[in-house]
Amino acid sequence: MAIFKRGSDAAQAVYARMLDGEHLWLAVRGEGPLLLRRNGAPDLQLPTEPQTDADGPLLTARFPLAEALADVSDVKVELRLYAGSGRRAAPVEYAAAAPAGPGLAEPTTRDRRWQYHVVDADGLVIRRNRLSATVAVLGFTTDNGVAVLVDSHASHAALVSHGHRFAELPIADGAISLNNLPPLAVGAIATLRVGAADVVRAGNALDRPMAGVALPPLPDPATSLRWAKDGLLSVRREDAQ
Repeated sequence: MAIFKRGSDAAQAVYARMLDGEHLWLAVRGEGPLLLRRNGAPDLQLPTEPQTDADGPLLTARFPLAEALADVSDVKVELRLYAGSGRRAAPVEYAAAAPAGPGLAEPTTRDRRWQYHVVDADGLVIRRNRLSATVAVLGFTTDNGVAVLVDSHASHAALVSHGHRFAELPIADGAISLNNLPPLAVGAIATLRVGAADVVRAGNALDRPMAGVALPPLPDPATSLRWAKDGLLSVRREDAQ
């Protein structure tokens, strides 16, 4: 059963996104204050600023949600947005338009441990989920052939395709050598993994990660490095012409 009816006098969030995976950006039409409630925990008060658009007054907020929950280790966290004070506080309706533009709707946090989802669940709800461990790409070097620089002290990485490891690549001083890649089938894509952690881009807020991103060419001209939309670094054997 819905907590309130659509079209009521409840406050409405006309904009709500975790743009960088760290901060909750809000524009709410209605009266404040704004707060986030989580079962068994104190409310999080959201500082707001008054703004005005063509449809009237708004309360806007840019809240460091990832920082506020930095000490919360729960695998899953759910928070509901409320407006008002005390017993008069009521859930905020979700009235935001679907995200559009070059940015991903739900990027991860900077450390890639968490991902926040803004959803409509009888009101505006923010859910946080734990992500699998990853190893971030720090850069590339071509001093002694092509290598991927990573923050890892491991001695080797693995090439993985369809969930199966089929080759190992040496790591020396945090550099994964790509000089002796095994042959891939035409059209095949393999990703890199260090231990149980996927190798990913440090920042993954692009909807089209290959656009305008230069990656070093590999010795085999038919094989190339690619960024996947989910941030994975992959090796691809081009389709036959």
